[in-house]
Parts: sequence; C-alpha cells; structure tokens
Amino acid sequence: MHNRRWYQFNLRGLFAIITVVALGSAWMNHWSYCRQRWSHFVQANDSVALGYKPVAQRTSKDSKAWLLEMDRIDQWREHNERMAEAYHRAIWRPWERLWINETPPDRSP
Repeated sequence: MHNRRWYQFNLRGLFAIITVVALGSAWMNHWSYCRQRWSHFVQANDSVALGYKPVAQRTSKDSKAWLLEMDRIDQWREHNERMAEAYHRAIWRPWERLWINETPPDRSP
C-alpha cells in the first residue's frame, strides 16, 4: 500500500504568506480609497458653478455680492484642484496620504 504524504508547512512560511496577502490587501484598499477621493474632487471641480466667470473677464461694473460669490467659487475650485492633485499623487506614494488636509475653504463672505 502507498502511504499518502501531506504537504508540510513551517510557521515561518505561513507568516510570510499572511504578510504578503495582508500587504496586498492594504495596498488595494489604499489605491481604491485614493482613486475614489481623486474622482470625487475632479467631479466636484467640474460642477462647482454654472455660469462661472473667470477672473480675467470680471469688470468693475459687476456687483459686489456677485464678485464675492465668484471669489468664493475661485477658492472652492482651487481647493478641489489641490485635493485632486494630492490624492492623485498619493496613489503611488502612500505616505503622502497621511499629510492631506481636506479642510474646506472658509465659507464666510
């Protein structure tokens, strides 16, 4: 009769496999999160204002309230651009994700 031989694994090999799987899982989670945040800020920047007038087209005849609103929109567009760029960079540089500050611009007029 033929004896059946089971595969033998040592504890070191098991820990190495678990470590590789954990690192791969953590990387995929990080990649997915950064892509999601990058996509969010790109879409937010695309839809931040309808009828937006660039700074170069503004005149002194424009109302004060309208100019303040356009300045606020400028701040939000810059914020969204910075965040999209930061998350896009952080996709391949995971340590940079730790320093991303998503504090939005001041809402006061």
